[in-house]
Amino acid sequence: MVTALRGKGLDFGLRGVLEHPATAVAASIARRLPVPDVDAVGVLGRAARDAVEAGIAGSWEEDGVGLFRLGFGVMLVRGTAAVLPAMAAEADRVYLSSDTVWFLQVLWPRVLPGRRAVDLGTGTGFLAASLTRRFAEVTCTDLVPRAVATAALTRLANPAIADRLHVVRADVGAGLRPGSFDLVTANPPWVPSAASIDPDDSRVLHYADGGPTGFELPVRFLHESAALLAPGGVAAMMCLDGEFAGGGQPIRTVVSDLTAEGYEVELLGTSAHDRVPQLEEVARARLPELVSVRHVCVLVRRPAT
Repeated sequence: MVTALRGKGLDFGLRGVLEHPATAVAASIARRLPVPDVDAVGVLGRAARDAVEAGIAGSWEEDGVGLFRLGFGVMLVRGTAAVLPAMAAEADRVYLSSDTVWFLQVLWPRVLPGRRAVDLGTGTGFLAASLTRRFAEVTCTDLVPRAVATAALTRLANPAIADRLHVVRADVGAGLRPGSFDLVTANPPWVPSAASIDPDDSRVLHYADGGPTGFELPVRFLHESAALLAPGGVAAMMCLDGEFAGGGQPIRTVVSDLTAEGYEVELLGTSAHDRVPQLEEVARARLPELVSVRHVCVLVRRPAT
């Protein structure tokens, strides 16, 4: 199915410049929108029928018109495919945000090609699949079964690199060998736990839950990312950098600790505030004790010697 979509030149990025009719139909299919089945067959050929027979697409009639809808979404960005499961009522969502593409734009000028990379908390697996352009072997981890299954499908959706991309279920970097990766990437959850916002809400939203204040999990990701670095390796993580009224700065504290251990650490402000101007307002509404907050990319380098 992904091969059929790719064959129609569907590589529309996150914004989607869709002028050609066939590409527009392919984009609708990739976004899991219903299209007339005659159009689906016209664009995908037998792959549309095969998808229905395999149970990964639905076909039904509505107002006398036969309709076709793929059972999952597909995003093709610069030649790399990501599988996007349908949003479900259950807590743990798996999605691809524009932050991921921005993350790549930050990484490429700062990271040389290497042997091994790992993406922690991978979600869709798109970032990990993209890293295979620069790294011979890429591993990606996630704790949420839905995310692990999605990343495994993304691996299969990119057959040219499937043998170099490994998907494992792990809690952050648990089970991975310390000091063995040239690049570690992560975009961990940073939303405060539901129970810390509303004591009556006992849900655990793994895809968003960063701990009681939202900083606990990013702090853990930073420490574990640094420990996984080989000499000369780089870890890159996106998170919120906040300061509390009492003077606490969780991310800056980790930066100080890592610097004291000999790592080189740099904080880069992102464009999140331009794209989501209410970000600080939302964060402070959840945690009134926050004095300031900004979205950053933390770069951690382990010296080569």
